[in-house]
Amino acid sequence: MAQGFQQAGDTPREPHPGQRLGNRYELRQRVKVGRGISTWQGLDLLTHERVLVKVTALSAFVPTSRHRLEHEAEVLSRLHNPALV
Repeated sequence: MAQGFQQAGDTPREPHPGQRLGNRYELRQRVKVGRGISTWQGLDLLTHERVLVKVTALSAFVPTSRHRLEHEAEVLSRLHNPALV
């Protein structure tokens, strides 16, 4: 499993800027919404690095979507470029 991929606990139906997830990530600005997943620019509160956070409702989280997100997180975690968030 890629680093940072975790269940962050209950989230409200509509995530919002400033919301903290799992005492680790703070949502800053929504980037995209699609397929029941919202993607946010965020801040890792432990490392102070900018991150992308994907938020989905547990009811929409089926095994195939979990596998897809884990794969995406693994691939993206290998990219290191200052132009990428």
